[in-house]
Amino acid sequence: MTTTGIFHITSASNTASGSSNPLQVLKDRIITRTNPIPIASWQLDHRLLQEKSLTDGGKPPQRFQHLLRLSHHPSQLFVAVSPPGPEGEKEDAKNAVIALPVQQYNPFLGLLTSKFAAIWGPQAYLQVVDGMAYGAGEFQIRVGELRQNGSSTPDRGIICCIEATHAIDDEEDSLTPEEIQDLEGNAKAEIQALWTRIGFEGAKEVFTSGSPDGDAFDEARTWCDLLKLR
Repeated sequence: MTTTGIFHITSASNTASGSSNPLQVLKDRIITRTNPIPIASWQLDHRLLQEKSLTDGGKPPQRFQHLLRLSHHPSQLFVAVSPPGPEGEKEDAKNAVIALPVQQYNPFLGLLTSKFAAIWGPQAYLQVVDGMAYGAGEFQIRVGELRQNGSSTPDRGIICCIEATHAIDDEEDSLTPEEIQDLEGNAKAEIQALWTRIGFEGAKEVFTSGSPDGDAFDEARTWCDLLKLR
């Protein structure tokens, strides 16, 4: 079972920290306080589009489409779309998520911006820069600076993703929902304890769990919801 905690440290939190380079401060703390092994650079690429058609009241609908690439899922392009109509405006509405081969990114984006330009309009384009992934025991830590291309305020803070993987043997495949919930709760507590040890305050945090051999749709859905930056 894999549990992932995503911590978003906003630009305002960066300013409050008093550091001119908070990303480097965070990397230094990860290195000195978790003794990790560097794995590779880490990238994230997220495009947000909004539906153009108007609602009955004449207001733009709150319906979005996301295109997400994560370097730790290198073969996949995740596409997430919020539900249509009033269902999509609910706080607990879940995006429908599919995965395409990552090679289809440019053709699919071109299709949206040409053939479907009357329906979907671009809203934001976010990327992680100076990203790095580390291994620290059962954890993988990914960190980088979040930038919004084409914006007058491109600095959108720092992203840190901590993933914990726990092996589940054959006997545990028949765990009850309550037992699975307990395992997820324990993993979340371990991730929060590691984040506390790293010692960076003021982050917005979200968590998701799934099978390490699964489709990663829940993780992608969580990223897309966070990256709307409401």
